Amino acid sequence: MNKYFINKDEKTDWCTDPCDKKKHVPFPMCLALQYHDSVPFICADFLLNTAKKILFVKTETPLPVGSKVVLHFYIPPDKKLLGEFKGKVTGLHRPGSQVKGNYIKIYDLIHLKLDKLEKYLEDKRHLVDVKA
Repeated sequence: MNKYFINKDEKTDWCTDPCDKKKHVPFPMCLALQYHDSVPFICADFLLNTAKKILFVKTETPLPVGSKVVLHFYIPPDKKLLGEFKGKVTGLHRPGSQVKGNYIKIYDLIHLKLDKLEKYLEDKRHLVDVKA
C-alpha cells in the first residue's frame, strides 16, 4: 500500500491510496538535503512515498540527475534529527509542470529505519522504541 507524507511550509500530512482523507502530523517537520558539503535546501517542501522509497523535493534550483544526496528529516527549530537517508536524484520535474524539483530514490536504508520514521510520523510509536 502506498503511503504518502506531504510537507508544505513545515506542516505535514499523511494519507494512503486513495488520498481522500489526510491525517495531520502533530509537529512541524523539515527536510534538509545535503549535496556534497553544502545543504542548499533547508525546510524544503516535499512528497514522500514510503512504499516506493521515492521523494519529490520542490526547489527552484534542481540538482542534476545522478547526484548523490543525504536527506535529513528533522523537527525545527532545534533540529532534532528524525532520520537520515542516502538517495540519488533520478529525475527532474515533469516537462510543462509549474512545480520545479527533484525526484530522489532512497537507496541506502534498512527498511526498518524508514518504517520507524513512518510510524513516528503517524504518532504510533516513539523514535527511541527499540522493537520493530
